[in-house]
Order: sequence, then structure tokens, then C-alpha cells
Amino acid sequence: MVLKVLRAANVGGRRAGFVASRKVGGAVARNRAKRRLRELYRTHRSELPREGVWLMLIARAALVRGAQVEVDREFADLLRRGGLDTEVKRCAEEC
Repeated sequence: MVLKVLRAANVGGRRAGFVASRKVGGAVARNRAKRRLRELYRTHRSELPREGVWLMLIARAALVRGAQVEVDREFADLLRRGGLDTEVKRCAEEC
């Protein structure tokens, strides 16, 4: 999974985009990957900054095969590396 972050004062609000290319797999695998990305965003949305952040989550093939706990930890790590962990609880403490 790849996380791209755009921070700007004038972008307004918080937005997210979800992408899965053909490298992830067939249509079923791509849709499953995007559903998992949307669910990750939905569960962590309240912990992210409300203003000035746009996120793009890009699926990789391992996302479809990975366990949900591993995916949650990777997402928490991506948020930390992206500098968005100031309000995010550590998944390692919760999982």
C-alpha cells in the first residue's frame, strides 16, 4: 500500500482517493482492494486532521492477500511516516 498526502491551507476539508491498478489483479481483486482501503479510511477518518489534507491510497497486490491486522498496522505506519500520526492512536497498542 502507498499513501500520498497533499497538505495545503487552501484545499479545504479532508478528502481521500483510492486506486488499484491491474497489477493488483483482476476486477474482483481490484474491487476487493479498494473496499479494504475505503474501510481503512472510514475507521481512521475521525482520527485524521479535519482540514487541509487530501490522501491518496494506492493498493498493491499484497493488500488483497494480507490479514486485516497486518493491513491496519501498515496503514498506521504510513500515517506515522506521512506525519499524520499526531492524533492517531498506535495500532500496535490496540491490536
